[in-house]
Amino acid sequence: MKWSSAPLVARNGLLMQRKLTTACVLAILAMWSQAQTWAASRKDNTGVGEPVTVQGCLQSSLGQFSIVDKDGMTQQLSFSKKLLHYVGHEIEVTGVTSIRTYDTTQAGAASSAVEQRVVDVKSVKEISKTCSPGSN
Repeated sequence: MKWSSAPLVARNGLLMQRKLTTACVLAILAMWSQAQTWAASRKDNTGVGEPVTVQGCLQSSLGQFSIVDKDGMTQQLSFSKKLLHYVGHEIEVTGVTSIRTYDTTQAGAASSAVEQRVVDVKSVKEISKTCSPGSN
């Protein structure tokens, strides 16, 4: 009696087709998951490039400017010569939001770069020569 290999080949072909289908489905799911992660990370940058007005007490430290509003929230400001004379004053700034990247990575170490939302100052209006107790 002679054995036929035809059923075995058909069964192996079906098994191979199932493995290939499973691999394709997994690849599609992995790409979809990565796309969702990328889309979620982009949501963090909403509002970038939009005009904004912030009022509060202007502070400066190590050449960096920030403004603290009446609720105690701090907003980083881009460097502007317009701000130099207003440190310690209550001001209103108008500008556009952007992202600033700081990188303090040591050679051979993992990246320590961070992104920070800042306001690129376009105009400054003095509200008071001093900061009121509730403004910082």
